[in-house]
Amino acid sequence: MVGGDPPPGQHGGLPPRLRRALHARRLDFARAPATLADGRPVVPRGRSSVAALEWRAHAHAAAVDGFDGLDGADEAAQMLTNARADSTAAGYHRHWRRFAAYCAAQGCSALPAAPATVVCYLGTLLRGGRISPASLQNYLSPINTWHVDVGLPRPAVGRLIHSARVGFARLHVGSVGALPLARRPLSAPVMWRIVELAYGEPDFGWRVRWAALVAGFLVARRTAEVLGLERGDVTVTAAGGLHVQVRLYKGAERRTRLSRLVFDVPPSRDALPDLPLLVLRRLLADLDARRAPPSRLLFATPGATRPPTADDVTAWLLAALRRLDLSPPPGVKWCSYSTRGGGATALHLCGLSPPAVAQMLGHNGNDPRTALAHYIDLLAPRSTEAWRLCGRYVP
Repeated sequence: MVGGDPPPGQHGGLPPRLRRALHARRLDFARAPATLADGRPVVPRGRSSVAALEWRAHAHAAAVDGFDGLDGADEAAQMLTNARADSTAAGYHRHWRRFAAYCAAQGCSALPAAPATVVCYLGTLLRGGRISPASLQNYLSPINTWHVDVGLPRPAVGRLIHSARVGFARLHVGSVGALPLARRPLSAPVMWRIVELAYGEPDFGWRVRWAALVAGFLVARRTAEVLGLERGDVTVTAAGGLHVQVRLYKGAERRTRLSRLVFDVPPSRDALPDLPLLVLRRLLADLDARRAPPSRLLFATPGATRPPTADDVTAWLLAALRRLDLSPPPGVKWCSYSTRGGGATALHLCGLSPPAVAQMLGHNGNDPRTALAHYIDLLAPRSTEAWRLCGRYVP
């Protein structure tokens, strides 16, 4: 069967000396690992899953075959093998195996595959009733990538596939009776209520959770970047603001220059108390009073046995809304994305141009297209709360 499992104990037939090349390498490998609230080091995710290794074995073998014994072929294969993150490689392998198993059961070719085969495969996903239209690309990308890696044209593109995807979406919506809830940015007035909740919170554990929400809105960075901040990454400036460095972030390896993200959170210029910064600076003071090391994750909650995740941030946001007796408007859902989208929207409401908002979001080249399409709500009403949160960034 095309795409079947390699022999037991092997990774795509590669000799043991080459298997270590399949593991992604850290950009900052000499640094000590981050630590949780109790001082335990965060277990690094540097060892790939079996599924990721299998996908990398395919990529390595395909690359070596195409280099025809040229000097540097092994190193070139290592580069191509590590072009995708572990989670992406593992997902690609799982979905490719599922497609290959379908082809084997139907007695048709998986490599090369015909577009008609791909469409019928999508039909089985529709019949299962568990796949949303938004997830279809996760199933199609591995098929295309596997073909491209061995020099074949992509079968999961073109008019036939597009029409099938439109029909999939129409039938899916008809079966469930409604479109999914809209993921929307958090409004500045709601965020300000959370700031006030955080400022008055007596419990340290909940102060950590609320501070994570405030930080996510105030800096408008990816949730993973905010949650990955360590105590040593944030310093208080002479003016009372914050200076922040992000050591590792998504997409850094695709940029022309490899460098950390650094930015400042200036203090508010209003005469009123700067509650957002007071919340974050109090968290820093709390950690320093507990003699937290520089490696301590800022938003690791007491008693946690693992680093916080985006799902945790969503849970904390929902907990804050329950505490405040607030809920999203009908048809809307708020999640971890909503703090970042809310921050981007508030920045725009305060007068920052879309490229400036894109710079805050960390988008490559300050390109505003993604910010306008996915983060900034151009119809959001102006509010005093937006200015008190993000007016600090206006030049």
